[in-house]
Amino acid sequence: MSDARDSVIVALLLACVSTAGHAQSFLALGVGTNSCGMYLSAVHNHPPGMSRTVNSREGQFFDEHMRYVEWLGGFITVTNVSMGTGPDQNVKGDDASIDVWVRKWCEQNPTRSVIDAAIAFVRDQRR
Repeated sequence: MSDARDSVIVALLLACVSTAGHAQSFLALGVGTNSCGMYLSAVHNHPPGMSRTVNSREGQFFDEHMRYVEWLGGFITVTNVSMGTGPDQNVKGDDASIDVWVRKWCEQNPTRSVIDAAIAFVRDQRR
């Protein structure tokens, strides 16, 4: 629950930040602050958008990939809400298509952060 809340907070903060080409200064939280290299490690051998789960008596547990999928989904959702441009102009995509796009971007930019990948995805989809 805390990870989901952190993802929403980060997405809200980032959605309020201009996406101009100059350097940004903001507080970021959650797995979005991790490097693309860490993201690629978490998604290795996973089908796009799919995570592994383990069921036990204590409940259902998800792997690290799910944390990234949920963070990215929260980022995109809050970006759409903050822009208030209407459904025709929203950034669209399902977990798998977003995951594929971010994987490709991160392969080309392994030392950049997942936040950078998310911002690049939003820019690309708004063209």
